[in-house]
Amino acid sequence: MTEKLFHSNPYEICTDAKVVSLEKKHGIWELVCDRTVFYPEGGGQPADRGTISGIPVIDVRKRGDVVVHTLELHPQCNPGDTVSMELDWNHRYEYMQQHSGQHIISAVFYRALGIGTLSVHLGESYATIETDRSEITDGEISQTEDLVQEILCSNMPITDQYISQEEMDDIDLRREPQVAGTVRVIRIGGYDAAPCGGVHVGSTGEVRLVKCISREKIRGHVRTVWKIGQRAAADYRELTDITLQLSTLLSVPRDGIISRVETVLEDQKRLQLHIQHLESSLAVNLIAQMSNRAELVDHVRIVSETIQVSDASIIRHMNALLPQDYPLVFCCVCISEQSLRWLIGVTGGVQIDFSAILKEVLPIIEGKGGGRYPLWQGAGTRAEGAEEFTRKIRRWIRQYLTARN
Repeated sequence: MTEKLFHSNPYEICTDAKVVSLEKKHGIWELVCDRTVFYPEGGGQPADRGTISGIPVIDVRKRGDVVVHTLELHPQCNPGDTVSMELDWNHRYEYMQQHSGQHIISAVFYRALGIGTLSVHLGESYATIETDRSEITDGEISQTEDLVQEILCSNMPITDQYISQEEMDDIDLRREPQVAGTVRVIRIGGYDAAPCGGVHVGSTGEVRLVKCISREKIRGHVRTVWKIGQRAAADYRELTDITLQLSTLLSVPRDGIISRVETVLEDQKRLQLHIQHLESSLAVNLIAQMSNRAELVDHVRIVSETIQVSDASIIRHMNALLPQDYPLVFCCVCISEQSLRWLIGVTGGVQIDFSAILKEVLPIIEGKGGGRYPLWQGAGTRAEGAEEFTRKIRRWIRQYLTARN
C-alpha cells in the first residue's frame, strides 16, 4: 500500500520516499514507493507532473492500493533506497482549482436547479461537465454562475472526510459512491458533500472565478464547458484585450461593437454580390472574345486558350455561362500570380469524352482534377506548361472531330 500524501496534504510539493519496487516494462520504468506526493490519473483529473530524483515522471497510475510512477529513464536506485520526489506545482495547483471548481458547479447544478452530473473531464484548456438534462437555458447558466460566484466569495472551507458504509445515510451526498466500504467525501462547507478521490484546494476562494464558455449536445444530454480559476482569469483578460482592439479598429465604444460588425457584414455581403456580378460579366466577355477566335471543325467551334487574369477563380463563372445555342468545345486555362485553374466544357450536343486525354496532358501543368461529360475542371501548379496543355487539347479535339466522320 502506498501512503497517499496528496490526500493528507495536497499542498506538499516534495518529499523523500523509499523504493518498494522498480521494473522495466516495454522500454519504460515503473517505480513504486512507500509514499508519494504524485496524484494518479483518475476521476477526470490527469496525473501529476514532476520529477523523481531529477528524472521526469511521464505518468502516474493507481493499481489497487499501490501508486505506480512511470519514468522514461532508469532512476539509478534499487528497492530499499531513498528517492526524492518533487511536483510540478503550477500544474498540480491548476488542477486543484479545476477539480474544486467543478465540484462547486455540479453542486449548484444539483442543489439549486436539480441538474445531475453524468461525467466530468478536466482538460488542458477547459473543464467539461456532462449533465443529465437535454436542455439548459441561458438563464439557468447565468443563475448557476451567480450562485457559484457567491460560494467562491464566501470562502467556504473544502475538506475531506472518510465515512463508513453505516454513516452514509446520515450524510446528504450529492451522488452515490461508486465503491463499497469506507469512502472519501469532499465537503464544501455545509453546502455540498460528494464522494471523490481527487485533489482539491483548501477553500472556495482559491478557485477565484468560473465562467461557462459554451454548451453542446452529446448523447442526448447537455455538456457544459467551463473556464475555472486562473484559466477563467486569463480568458477574461484575453477577451478584454480583444474587445479593446475591436473597439479601436471599428472606432466605436465597446457597447457599439456588435452593431458596427453587423453593418460591416451587411456591407460585405453587398460588396460580394457586386463582385460576383462583375466577375460574371467579365466571364461572359472573355467567353465571347474567345468564341469569336474559335476554330471551326465539322460545324463545331473549338476554343483552347490560355489567358492571364488577376484572379484565376474567374473560371468558376465560365462553366455556368458557356453558350448552349451552338456546338462548342471550350478549353481554357486561367493563370494568375496566385494560382492556375483549367476548365473543359462541351455544349450544343457535342459528344466527346476527355478522360483519356486528360491523363496524358495534366502532367504538363502538374495538374489535378477531373469530371464527367459535359464538364471537366481542376487546378495546376506549372504555369509554363499551360500553352502546351491547350495546344495538345486543341490538336486532340480536331483529330477527334475529323475522325468521327
